[in-house]
Amino acid sequence: MANLEYLHPTPEDIEDIVNLINTSNRDDPMWDIQNPEVFRKSTFEDDDWKAEGHWLVLHEGNSIGYGGARISKRQLAHGRNEGWIGLWVLQDYREEGIQQELLRRSVGYLRGRGVERAKVWDLRGTEWRISIIEELGFKEIWHEYIMVNKVPDIQSPEHSEYLEFEHFLLEDSTDQQLTEYMYALNSAFSEDELFTPRTMKSLEKWKDSTMDMERITLAKLDGEVAGECLSTIELEYNNEHNVNTGWIGAFGVLKEYRRRGIGKALLVNGMKWLQAQGMDTLYLCVAVKNPKALNLYKSVGFETEQEGITYCLEL
Repeated sequence: MANLEYLHPTPEDIEDIVNLINTSNRDDPMWDIQNPEVFRKSTFEDDDWKAEGHWLVLHEGNSIGYGGARISKRQLAHGRNEGWIGLWVLQDYREEGIQQELLRRSVGYLRGRGVERAKVWDLRGTEWRISIIEELGFKEIWHEYIMVNKVPDIQSPEHSEYLEFEHFLLEDSTDQQLTEYMYALNSAFSEDELFTPRTMKSLEKWKDSTMDMERITLAKLDGEVAGECLSTIELEYNNEHNVNTGWIGAFGVLKEYRRRGIGKALLVNGMKWLQAQGMDTLYLCVAVKNPKALNLYKSVGFETEQEGITYCLEL
């Protein structure tokens, strides 16, 4: 296609990029609405993000594509020498080779910085991206289900009388509460091959930038933190789609406290809070190769609705 320009983005391009991403995502089964202020904080105000690793594609002065790669210092610090790639192209321009060029440039950027692996996450059903990801040699390494629950009657399970729940909204959280959440999160997911331990700096950045309503629940047994559950209401998504949906996000129990009913109690507690906020449709993600978690979610009414795939290219 003639008259294409590939330019590194500037802060003045934020509105165009956000509009482009939102428009490109409209044909995805579940698309995450971008917000200009959140986008700014996660890009130009984020030390991990580099403009030289991203490109805005112009055709006759109009923004039609955007993509690039990010390298996380937190992942590098934990031995994960890898970068993540994202790309978006407007529907009318997807047969012009733009996504292939964005992907090639992103891989080249990572190679030039000595990164060992490039990763891409996508939803099953977005074949315009998946086909070129596989075309360039990316292999599937992780498969997850996105599950939905539309059952209005959520039954509370029995649990130990010594189990206590501490709830707090992210925006109101104290340093002590975030420290306990970080400990629970990092401990519960220490064996997850895709999980990178969180730091207080990353949690504070999340607290400062989120536009969602986020409630954290800590399960405590005899005063000790045993598990955590994040319940999220994506306010802009719901407003844009005129729906009432909520998410069970990071949810886990420390290894020494498993098989004691704590997980189900935490899960139901988070679901009930979302329902109390008026949410009538709940979502969560689970790895396909985690049958115990899958059975737990099915037991409280979740069903598979969509699938997410992580692809990797060894560089």
